Amino acid sequence: MVNRSLGNILRSLVYKNPKQWDLELAQAEFAYNDTPNRSIGMSRFHIVFGMNPRGVYEFRNLGKHETRSAKSKEFAEQM
Repeated sequence: MVNRSLGNILRSLVYKNPKQWDLELAQAEFAYNDTPNRSIGMSRFHIVFGMNPRGVYEFRNLGKHETRSAKSKEFAEQM
């Protein structure tokens, strides 16, 4: 089931450039982990971490006093 779901998400993300699926893998994983499970009504992320993931809007400019990692900046740009 996981492979089918991730495959469907990836196909929808790379429909114009299917050979560049690897560039969309992080976004597909995020979408899969953020999708609520039908039987329990919670996402996989929520089950593991006890909270919903922060959305892309959380990557806004936080000012001088807070920093973020290069990976989070890269992720925000991909989103």
